Parts: sequence; structure tokens; C-alpha cells
Amino acid sequence: MDKSTLKQLIDQAAGRKPADTIIKNAKIVDVYNARIIEGTLAIADSRFLGIDAAYTADNVINAHGSIRRTRFD
Repeated sequence: MDKSTLKQLIDQAAGRKPADTIIKNAKIVDVYNARIIEGTLAIADSRFLGIDAAYTADNVINAHGSIRRTRFD
């Protein structure tokens, strides 16, 4: 990964720039801590950026509180 791509992802993860996609009203399974988190999941360049309601994006998906298995290749 080059420096400009890394900087772009850091800015998106920090919320300074819009993510590529956000999934609102999602239930995210945290397998490491054995819990379910409800929130907004931000994605850019097929990478998870974080979970926070403050993320913005042009592409918004409303999960309506559902849990879905998603795989990014």
C-alpha cells in the first residue's frame, strides 16, 4: 500500500473524509469480546474503518437491525 492510499484510509477512519460505504442500523458481531454492537459500520477500499454514528458516505445501506454474514474478497 502506498502512502497516499494509507493517508486516505486514515482520514476516512478518523471521519475527516467520507467513507466509501456505511451500513446504518447494523448489528455487528464482536467475536473477540463475545458481544453484539449496534451501530453504523464504515467501509472503504474493502476494509472496515470503524463503528461510529458520525461516519458519512455517499453509499448508505440501512441494515434495519439485522445481522448478515458479509465477506469481502
